[in-house]
Order: sequence, then structure tokens, then C-alpha cells
Amino acid sequence: IIPLIVTFLLCQLFGMLMAIYQNRLVDTTLNIFFLILFAIPIFVAAPFLIEKVALHQTVPFTQIPIPYSGFHSPLEQYEQLTSAKRFADIALHLVLPLVAIMYGTLAIQARLSRTAFLEVLKQDYIRTARAKGLK
Repeated sequence: IIPLIVTFLLCQLFGMLMAIYQNRLVDTTLNIFFLILFAIPIFVAAPFLIEKVALHQTVPFTQIPIPYSGFHSPLEQYEQLTSAKRFADIALHLVLPLVAIMYGTLAIQARLSRTAFLEVLKQDYIRTARAKGLK
């Protein structure tokens, strides 16, 4: 359920951005990015994520450690954490599997959201509102 919700929200955001900035740099860049994501199968992406992210044990371009196994930190450390830190620990452990699950669906759904937003932006009532001075 978590990948479904996160994918839906991200797709709406990216679809809206691509539709608003149609045929501009943002639209072209995101379209190419999502096309590349769509073209890479999961059995190629998962080992890449393991090799480039998990084995370096940090989130790319940061010093934030990222775990690559288990649902939470070792029990000795996990029991000493507060509730908020336990939630953050579990969320950090879920990042890598969620990315592996979401990336292909994100590529497809973002492009579909773009099309849906463009279709709405071309409606008569939108053109009428813009003609009357609304942004």
C-alpha cells in the first residue's frame, strides 16, 4: 500500500509539472528521465541499486547511512530508540525496497498523469477562464 500511495502522489506532482511546462526544459527532461526508467527492467535496476547505493551504505550525494537488510536496526539499538526514531528507522529501512518497487510504475503513471492534466488544460472552460484573465 505504501508504494501505491507514494507513487500516486509523486505521479500527480510530476504529471502536473510536465503538463504546466509543456514543451519546455522541465517537460522534456522529465519525459526523457521517465522513458529511461521505463526502459530499465527490475532485474537490472535492483542489482544496480544494491551495488551503487546499498554497498556504499549512504544515500547518494549525502552522508546519510542507508541500511540494506532487515526491517529495523539491530535489536540492541532499536530498543533504545524513542517512538519517533523507531518510525524513522523503519522508514529508512524501507527506502531501498520501495524505490525498487516504485520506479517502473512511477515512469508509466507520471506520463499518464501528464496526459490527463493536458487534456483538462485544453478544455473549453479553462480557455474561457484564461480569456477572462485568470491564471
